[in-house]
Amino acid sequence: MNDEVRRLLEVVRDPGTAAGLTPSQWNTLLPVARRHALAARIAADARKAGSWRGLPDRARRQLQAAEIACESTHVAIRFELDRASRALEDAGLGRPLIAMKGAACLMAGLSAVHGRFIGDLDVMVPHA
Repeated sequence: MNDEVRRLLEVVRDPGTAAGLTPSQWNTLLPVARRHALAARIAADARKAGSWRGLPDRARRQLQAAEIACESTHVAIRFELDRASRALEDAGLGRPLIAMKGAACLMAGLSAVHGRFIGDLDVMVPHA
């Protein structure tokens, strides 16, 4: 495991350490965090830990952009769930649509979804 990934894991495990990183360390960390789809998670965790304001401006801007992109996936999942439910209703099936995995966490409002990109929609539909 290289140093960049070690630092990423350290920040994910202990969000409070993010405020102690230098701008140079952020320059190394941010591309790795984006590559592993963890930039939005780092942002959410830094806000929750109260270390957000201690981050360098440039890092905050990039993390905020990741949060916006992440939230757009959440909006898309909510929309797609609504469309799928309506399609079942319109087809006269009237059966419940059960969200799974990330979509289920999102719809339940679980904190685990903060900063989590949801790339697909997993659902179950009862057998007709």
